[in-house]
Amino acid sequence: MCLSLKSTIEYWGEWEALYNPGFNFTEFGTIKNTSGRNNFVLSVKQWIEATQAIGIKAKAGRYGVIEILSFLSNRKNPSILKL
Repeated sequence: MCLSLKSTIEYWGEWEALYNPGFNFTEFGTIKNTSGRNNFVLSVKQWIEATQAIGIKAKAGRYGVIEILSFLSNRKNPSILKL
């Protein structure tokens, strides 16, 4: 899964800003400014490494899984959506 739409990048940035005190805002600004271009591609792994994101995780392997934490219903008991 690639994060290529500017709106997706902005959504994840807002989510991380709310729930992640260790979020790297400087790197997020750089990514946000370059997103939306035709040649822009960002993998989940690159997003996590660059911004110290906690809301999305990628597991490598034959059947790689992307886990998205959802804190919308209850922060103490997050649900996990696997793609």
